[in-house]
Formats: sequence, C-alpha cells, structure tokens
Amino acid sequence: MDKIQIKRSISIQLSPSGKIQFWMAPPRAFTLEEPPEFLADLCRILNSPVSLEDLCSRLKNTKSDASVENIIQCIKELYDYGVIEEVESSHTTSRYDRHELYYDIFGKSKEDYSGLKNKKVGLIGAGGIGSSVSMLLAAAGVGTIKLMDDDLLEETNLPRVVLLEEADVGLPKVQQIQKRLMDRNSSCKIAFQESKIKSHEEIAEFLGDCDAWVLSADSPPKTICSWTNQAALKCNVPFITAGYAEINGLIGPFIIPGKTACHFCRLEEDKTTDRIQLNSRLQATSYGPLNTIVASMAVNEVIRFLLGLEVATAGKQFILDSSSYKMIEKSIAIHPECECQQQP
Repeated sequence: MDKIQIKRSISIQLSPSGKIQFWMAPPRAFTLEEPPEFLADLCRILNSPVSLEDLCSRLKNTKSDASVENIIQCIKELYDYGVIEEVESSHTTSRYDRHELYYDIFGKSKEDYSGLKNKKVGLIGAGGIGSSVSMLLAAAGVGTIKLMDDDLLEETNLPRVVLLEEADVGLPKVQQIQKRLMDRNSSCKIAFQESKIKSHEEIAEFLGDCDAWVLSADSPPKTICSWTNQAALKCNVPFITAGYAEINGLIGPFIIPGKTACHFCRLEEDKTTDRIQLNSRLQATSYGPLNTIVASMAVNEVIRFLLGLEVATAGKQFILDSSSYKMIEKSIAIHPECECQQQP
C-alpha cells in the first residue's frame, strides 16, 4: 500500500461507552464492543491520506496496546472489511460520485458502476411510470435507453408525466422524452419506436439487444404482458413489470428467463383472467406520486440487476398500498409445463 484513508461512504461512530460502530444500518453495519484503545485515534488520522509508516509512527505507544504489530493487524482487518482504501494518485470526482458511494456499500467499485454506460435498457410504455423510469435511468448513467410508445401527450397526462411540459401537449411522448433525456444526460443514447405495438415480434426486433426491459404499458390489456413475455423468452432478456391497480403500486415480478417463473406461469395460477369487465366506462386511476414511487423501485431493481446484485423482485411481485405504505409480497411459482421450462 502507498497511502490509505477511510472510505467516504462509511459512517464511523464512537459512543460514550467506547464502542465503535461501522456503517449505520444493515447489511454492512457492525459494532466493536471492546475496540483497541488506539482505534478511535487511528480512524481520525485516516480521515486524510497517510502512509502506513507514517500512521504507525504517529500512533505507536500512544495507547497501551498501540504496538506496530497491533496497528498493522488492525489496518489489515479494516481493509478486509472494506472500511479503508488505497488512495488514488489522481482522484477526480465523478458525475456519479454519490451513486458510486451508495453502491460501494454493496461491494461494487467505481469501475463496476461505470459499466452502466455500456448497458442498454428497453422501456415498453412511456407514460406516468415509463417516463419517470427513463429519467432515472438516464440520470444514473445507463448508456442506452430504448422507448416504445405510440401515444401523443394529453393535458390529463401532465400530473403524471412529470418529465414533460404544457408545450408538449399534442406531441408524441417518445420524441419529447428523448429531448428531455438528452438535456439531462447528453452521453446517453436514446432510441424510440413511435408506432403502435402489434406483436411480440416487434418487441423482440426493437429491444432484443437490451440487457433488461421495463414493462409499464397497459395497452392492449393483458395482451401486452403476453407479448412482452413471449419476446423475452425468445430473446433471453429479463424484464420487470411496473404498474398500479387503483391505489396499489405493483412492482415486479422481475422475470429472468431460465431462472424464475414467467408471465405464462402466472396465467396458469390466476383464475381472474377469464373475467368479463361489465363497466364499459371504466377508466384506470393513475396518481403521479404513486407512479413515481413505482418507477423508482423498478429502476432500483434494474440497476441492481445490471450491477450483478440480487434483486428482491426476482419471481416476486410487491404490492404497495399507497394509503398505508403496507407491502404485500407475492411469490410466482414456476409452472412445470410452462413453455419457459422448455427453453434450451
């Protein structure tokens, strides 16, 4: 090691009783009930870059247990725990610095995070949820975002499609979203298909080269889910659904071909799909704050997936009651005779 210092992402708190806690919450937090006497001073010194030799020189014999051997052993353990890092000779603060600090808690390096610029995410639907998903993905530095939506922006969309403005009313959503995303992050590549989706082949053709998809479109009803699922199985591309039902936000399932149940597995278990809607005037509710919550959770799952982290919605759907914030978790069982189990 040349010079070392404490990582900026880590909270280190000294209690009046002498205990030292590293990090503030799971999954990484731990507390040393009886830390070495010199540890608090060591942490204070490591707020600035310092060589191991200089550190030992400054700490040696300041406490009864501050021998060079104990100090070096402590440094090794802190390094193994991910508390300290080697200092880069020419450090520059990245645009995504705070995101990098966040994912450092999960063991992902700056280099891991920068890999998002090489990822492609496809969005099926660019309404209240899809437009917010696109904004968050672009802001996070995902390299390519591909949009599928054929709607024109209506005035009633404005409370929910927070990315667009009054001047955009009457214009194609995806065209205007592309402009806003480029304003937010000019390094992102934005592609779109404005025509109405008519088959799973269209989805596969336009989005087949993506690393993941987000399905938030609800039209044509039921069919769009089946088409997306069929395309995902054909292209071997994972996708997460993001939607709502009245006051409930629906996050997931994240369908990962070859690993989780798929949409067709759900149909085998769902006994409501054959019901007939008697209210021909039915208009689905849609609420801006709830859409934004759902979009944020879906994007969190997508970024975790792209970084190789575990996703909570893999094969599961989370149902969020927006009035109480209570969450229901539903696991989707794999149906042994489903076509997803026949995939090579």
